[in-house]
Amino acid sequence: MHNETNRQLMMVIFDGIDNSVFKSQVLTPLLNRIEEQKNLEVTLVSFERKEYSSKELMRIIPSHDKLHVILCPRTPFAGSFGLFIAGYYFKRIIRSIPLEKIIARGPLAGWVVLEFIKNLYKNNEQQELIDITIQARGLAAEEYRLACEQGRISWYHRLFKTWYYRTLQNIEYDVYRNDRFKRKYTSIEIETVSESLKKYLIEAYEAAADKVFIAKKDLIIPINQEKIDSWRNKIRSNVSIPASAVVYCYSGSAKPWQCIEETVELMKEKMLSDKNVWGLLLLPKKDHLYIEQLLDKHCINQNQIILRSVENSHLLQYLSAADYGILLRKKDIVNAVSRPTKLLEYNAVGLKIIHNDTIDYLKNN
Repeated sequence: MHNETNRQLMMVIFDGIDNSVFKSQVLTPLLNRIEEQKNLEVTLVSFERKEYSSKELMRIIPSHDKLHVILCPRTPFAGSFGLFIAGYYFKRIIRSIPLEKIIARGPLAGWVVLEFIKNLYKNNEQQELIDITIQARGLAAEEYRLACEQGRISWYHRLFKTWYYRTLQNIEYDVYRNDRFKRKYTSIEIETVSESLKKYLIEAYEAAADKVFIAKKDLIIPINQEKIDSWRNKIRSNVSIPASAVVYCYSGSAKPWQCIEETVELMKEKMLSDKNVWGLLLLPKKDHLYIEQLLDKHCINQNQIILRSVENSHLLQYLSAADYGILLRKKDIVNAVSRPTKLLEYNAVGLKIIHNDTIDYLKNN
């Protein structure tokens, strides 16, 4: 039950509560807002591909009297048609709860919010103006294009992928372009993660320069040195890394654009130049076989490689065991405008970052 004397914030997401960055980039910032503003109440609306039991939901999102969670079904992406289905659920939600501000994470959530918020005004001209923030965390169309560049595909798959890419581009343009700010029923801002992404949205999607700003609330707060040292000793002891070892860490997945093979080659180079170098690889369990094959391919001494799958709640502890964080990326607009979550995590525990000058944020900070 909502308390209408509280200030009301709604957040709408499409990438799911089981997403690897949900806790650090969505849940934690929301809980921090609630702690900072004692009279704030938050409603999280998430469109999900699967159903969650109460027990599963509690595991991901701890109960809080000022945080309400609404899960809606998410259909496979089929352009604006699928988003209209999401809009059906969104319209029912906004009719039943008080609203003051909405944050939409990404262009799909942004499109649904902007397209259907006007329903509040159809029969109620006295409806107060709702502040809307669209969180632009990357370039959805370009990310899809980059993911599809690996391997050969048939002509009909190419046609489908071209349609999918163009559709995502059109949705992004519709969400970010300046004429959205002229709508009488909303006050809209766009929150980006880097100056490069801000510039791209202004130039490619005609966003209003004075309505685009850089996100600060989802930065990861640096861990104090005493805790880092404690975690470092604990994890090194647990995984049998010598206290004197120099540890190079990679945290992420085995996606080709994250340069996993180049990362393995870099670790080999460091290990050959210094016998005291160890490698720490933190990847999902499903990627372990591929990583083991890469290590064999490059004839790396696996006695000094630690390969682990780590729960997000323990990730910073494991990162604290390292000295260097490896962040190599393909040269592409997707990576140029990004502010990788891994970068924030490496920074939080004070790792020196090894990169290949493909991320503008790293070059400019």
